[in-house]
Amino acid sequence: MTTVSASPANAAVVERGRADYALANRIMFNAPQDARFKDFASIKAHARAQRERSKELETDISDFLFAHKDGRDFVYVGDHDLRLTNLFYKQVALEAGVRMETLSLLKPETRVRVLNELWEPLRGRKEQRKLLLETNDHGGLDVRAMNGARYERLWDSEVFSEIDRWLLASGWVPAYPTFNIDPATPVEERPKALVRTDRYSFTFFFTEPKFKAGDGFSSQQAGGWAQGSADIAAAQGFKQGDTDGLGGLRKGLMVYNGETGHKSFGWQMFLFRNVCSNFNIWDLSEGRTKRVRHTKSIRDAFEVFKEDVRSLSGSLTEFEYDFLHKAAKTPFAKDDEAAEKRLNRLGVNRQNARAAVESAKLDVNGADLSVWSVVNGLTWHAKSLENEDERVALNTQAGEVLNLAMAG
Repeated sequence: MTTVSASPANAAVVERGRADYALANRIMFNAPQDARFKDFASIKAHARAQRERSKELETDISDFLFAHKDGRDFVYVGDHDLRLTNLFYKQVALEAGVRMETLSLLKPETRVRVLNELWEPLRGRKEQRKLLLETNDHGGLDVRAMNGARYERLWDSEVFSEIDRWLLASGWVPAYPTFNIDPATPVEERPKALVRTDRYSFTFFFTEPKFKAGDGFSSQQAGGWAQGSADIAAAQGFKQGDTDGLGGLRKGLMVYNGETGHKSFGWQMFLFRNVCSNFNIWDLSEGRTKRVRHTKSIRDAFEVFKEDVRSLSGSLTEFEYDFLHKAAKTPFAKDDEAAEKRLNRLGVNRQNARAAVESAKLDVNGADLSVWSVVNGLTWHAKSLENEDERVALNTQAGEVLNLAMAG
């Protein structure tokens, strides 16, 4: 159920009862390689540079006149000739009431003539829109997106500044692989869960022990467990992967935004398991999941974000550990056949259920048929699926299986 947050900072903040781990998986799997960044400084600089090349233009869509030149489609708006991009083209097609697939089959001259003819009914109406423009490599202007007159743009660079100010300063770091990677690979050289496309940004963070000057381990690489450093980490509430009995757990926080209006601004809290080659995530019973619509008061949400970050603990609570340890000790089924049938009843198809049960018996996943092992078996198998939608669906089912199985 979705309810409006009672926080006085911003009534526009919406708080969901549980994390949307399907969204996190979908963004991670979909992100093209050139949209991934090696560190937070790089993604922050990228967003800042694009903002400097961008500006907004408020206009009446009845003024649009489409044309084709130099091998590209343009729209004339007053004194501006603006080059169409993929997202804007989709928005134009929607306004005109024609499918993009249909337009793509037409010759350029025919395509712009059809658009102008379909646009005629709009010319008698006065409808204001905000166009997001960006200077291209040729000195012209591209239209990145078209939004409604009331839309309030929240730039990624603003979001990243708040992340830098509150999240990173509190000891959170960009998430990186902790399994299926050479442990000698320095953290700074490992891929990070930092994604930014032309439509949205997605950044995923987790927490690490803090080594301070004077403790003898201040030069320790983040995420390392050199002799003696484990004691410091344990005192801060962190438990080493091979001693917590659950595969090494820590909290993670996803922050996302859509400059173009493609997504809201929001943040979601997850449980991160070290023992996985991808970022497998589960809903936390006490997690925070909030989103904010792009309206005039959107920046008020930064105060809510600050409050959440300040109150977040990087380590799991005893309640959370108890719940997960209970899952690791709770039998899911008496044998393989019974486990597969129970997964079927919970919505998992036969093929995935069979593979999940086999994966559950791997040492890395618990090597038994407990609830915890079967859930890990599901997410482990999900990584092998070629289809992105199927991976997302199975990871989502894994979280549901955990909750349903533990609910009785």
